[in-house]
Amino acid sequence: MPLEPDFPIFLSIVAVLLLTAMQGLAVFNEFALVAIPPTTVAALRERGGRLDRLVDKSVKDLDNYIAADQLAITITTIGAGFLGQPAVTAFLSPLVGATGLDGATVTIVSAVLAFTFLISLQMIFGELVPKSIALRYPEKTARILAVPVEVMALILRPVTLLLNGIGRQILRPFGIKAGMASHHRSSGIVELAESIEASAKAGLLGVRPGTVRNALLFGELSARDVMRPRSEMVALAADMTAGQLMDAARRSPHVRYVVYRESLDDVFGFLNVTDLCGRDLRDEQGPDAWLPLVRPIVALFEQASLETVLAILQGRRQQIALVVDEQGGTEGVLTLTDVMRGLVDPVARVQPQSEDGILTVTGVESLRSLETRHGLQLSGPTTSAATLNGLITEQLGRFPEVDDRIEVDGHHLTVRSVGGNRANEVLIERVGALHHSDEGTAVEAIPSAVAVDVITAATTNEMADPKTDADHEKPPRDR
Repeated sequence: MPLEPDFPIFLSIVAVLLLTAMQGLAVFNEFALVAIPPTTVAALRERGGRLDRLVDKSVKDLDNYIAADQLAITITTIGAGFLGQPAVTAFLSPLVGATGLDGATVTIVSAVLAFTFLISLQMIFGELVPKSIALRYPEKTARILAVPVEVMALILRPVTLLLNGIGRQILRPFGIKAGMASHHRSSGIVELAESIEASAKAGLLGVRPGTVRNALLFGELSARDVMRPRSEMVALAADMTAGQLMDAARRSPHVRYVVYRESLDDVFGFLNVTDLCGRDLRDEQGPDAWLPLVRPIVALFEQASLETVLAILQGRRQQIALVVDEQGGTEGVLTLTDVMRGLVDPVARVQPQSEDGILTVTGVESLRSLETRHGLQLSGPTTSAATLNGLITEQLGRFPEVDDRIEVDGHHLTVRSVGGNRANEVLIERVGALHHSDEGTAVEAIPSAVAVDVITAATTNEMADPKTDADHEKPPRDR
């Protein structure tokens, strides 16, 4: 009902200010409860203080506490307008009337000014300022307001329960389940990664953002993404003499070498060179001098996730695994170091794309890794290929040869070297990119594959603790 002319204007304005303050309190709490991180709530719960317990209780029952805040905001907004409009209009009327306007015009102008003043007051001090502070300091805000909010929620509980019940019934036909998830939304991997990048740019992150981002994306990588491909393997034939073995180890010094019988598709184990220490091997000795030292090797499917790979390697206490395709053929090998590189520097064998749009990669690189690490979308909507070599073969309609060149999605793909029916090295250029000569420095090519008949890639050069290489006892050494 409208105010009587003799209603005290001063009391009305004081009531408006109090209602605006109550509105601000509800807004403070609403945004603080929504913005407070779950980790902070867990820390408050462990701390166990009275205010901490109240905040934890509010977060666990967000639907009812947010409903209480919203109901309080609605009541105070309507109340401030009901009390404030007549009072402020009456206060402004003499001032507006002093301008010489007629009575009707004075009433209209005063009412418009009063409405504008009240809206501005409520928006600034009842909404914007509390929201900004609560989002900036959600924990402090929630703890300061915990007691008054608890009292308010208790008073309004019957109404909020009724309104929440009605709201749930309205949402039910749409398949929407109201609850905590309606206010707290979990971030996906991509959103978390973007938040990390933003934090790094703001100087709030003490580690390389790429490392944290890679950790989030770690589960999306597969064994194929980090393995050392077949064309780069360093393998030992089972019929090598002791002298040939030592020559191979000197040419390509590693800790572990895969061992095969007839071909690389018949790998049956690996040799840890530390097992050779203390043995009196002579060049003329046959395979029997070192084959007893060969240990079983774990075989992993090429599409196995790195999380699975890491769990298997740790469970078997091994640092090397064979990567196979659907038919059991050898695709490559990987070590625990390669898996860790997938966390720190995924697909490290791919050369960084230069500023002039030139990139050199191996043919076994997956199209997915090229897209996620370099933004190269070469798969197209119809291809069934999973690797760069498969894409080239599919486009050519035959096995690739040196200097074969195709164009895919605005990029030229040039085969630089081949091994058997596979492209070992592929040059990727943006259409129109400047290609330097071989003497230039624009392209940093990956070395061509060594011949797999004699010695083919295996592991990294870093030494590792041999005790973790096998899940069985090490073979006895000659004394």
